[in-house]
Amino acid sequence: MKNGLLVLLILLLTIYAPIELTRVIVSWGLAPEFIFELVFMWLFYGIAISIVFLIAQRRMRRRQ
Repeated sequence: MKNGLLVLLILLLTIYAPIELTRVIVSWGLAPEFIFELVFMWLFYGIAISIVFLIAQRRMRRRQ
């Protein structure tokens, strides 16, 4: 339970920057280089959050 809350906290604390950057890029217009930047940023953000979640799950399983 503790690790799940930790992952949720990390997600909430780190989600603001990508959302704000996405909002600014969309309001400026979706030029091709910006679309690549958005896809690149969200892809690696999703991978990072997934890795943190998987590590937290493994630690939870080991403790049980």
